[in-house]
Amino acid sequence: MGQDGAIYTRVLGKKRLSTKGNYIVTLQDKLMGNVIETVTTIKNGHIGIEPIIVPNKVFMDAETGIYYILAREDNKKEIKQLSAKAGCGYLYPAKQPNGKFLPVAYFKGKEVKMPRVLLNECGIPFHVVDDLVAYGAVCDRAKGHLKAQKIACVYLLPSKPGDVIATVVNGVQEHTTVIENGEVKVQNPGGESYKMKEKKLRKSYEYAETTAEGYELWKPKNELKTWVKSEVNIICILWGGFEVLVTPLICIDDPDDTYGCNYQVFYGSDTMEPTYQVRQVFLPVNAITLQPEIRSVLEDGHVRSLESIPKPDYVEAPDLILLSSLLRSA
Repeated sequence: MGQDGAIYTRVLGKKRLSTKGNYIVTLQDKLMGNVIETVTTIKNGHIGIEPIIVPNKVFMDAETGIYYILAREDNKKEIKQLSAKAGCGYLYPAKQPNGKFLPVAYFKGKEVKMPRVLLNECGIPFHVVDDLVAYGAVCDRAKGHLKAQKIACVYLLPSKPGDVIATVVNGVQEHTTVIENGEVKVQNPGGESYKMKEKKLRKSYEYAETTAEGYELWKPKNELKTWVKSEVNIICILWGGFEVLVTPLICIDDPDDTYGCNYQVFYGSDTMEPTYQVRQVFLPVNAITLQPEIRSVLEDGHVRSLESIPKPDYVEAPDLILLSSLLRSA
């Protein structure tokens, strides 16, 4: 249903349409994973344009009220000019000498204090995580971890170095990044696209078949990955671009390849199949969650130091707790 109350039928752009009736013309199929911010509508033979809001492009600092746009290395100049014209700031993933990235904020041409909590266009708060590896370690020490196996296949999509990938889940933009040499574009069955090292694709997946549309389908191997759960929504830097995640699961196996997964994508929902299946749950023997420093990290996402947070021993959880995890208990 459109804003005018009319009922529209979604069709592909190549389909021949009648002059009677209302249609939304989709110009790209879902498998290509493109972000469509406007669609062509045909209402009783009259062509129009309708906008589609894709959140997580403009954020407001919850403390100062300053608005920020997310930038990347490839579009920093463009975003800098746009933010100056709009009277807002921009956030940029600055590469450090050690190869890691840190988020920095600019407003009115000057670097300013990085916000700790950002509100998206819908007013949803996201806590800024400077170091996803350290944050994942704190979540592990406080709440434990789980071992999960990926069960969803991935499509290998056409790509080349320089291509921009937008990851969209349930109409919400999570991440944008750029394909580099040695990387490929893949997509989960739920529709979210992302980049992956080609070496990782061949290590963790095996070719299954080529679909009728010409896309390669790759099946995951029987690998168990270690995951922790975030209690808050976070915004962090992943693969050179900002990633915006709602109470995500974070894979902590490899410090050089730590990444998050949307809660619904991980466990599945009413509209999508699960991507992972939990096999084991491990809990810390001595719970340290209530320590003030731990609570602070879990609530705001900012890790000040790992040295003061002891690393506990873990015990495998009984089947009842594993069952509750499988049933998506937080």
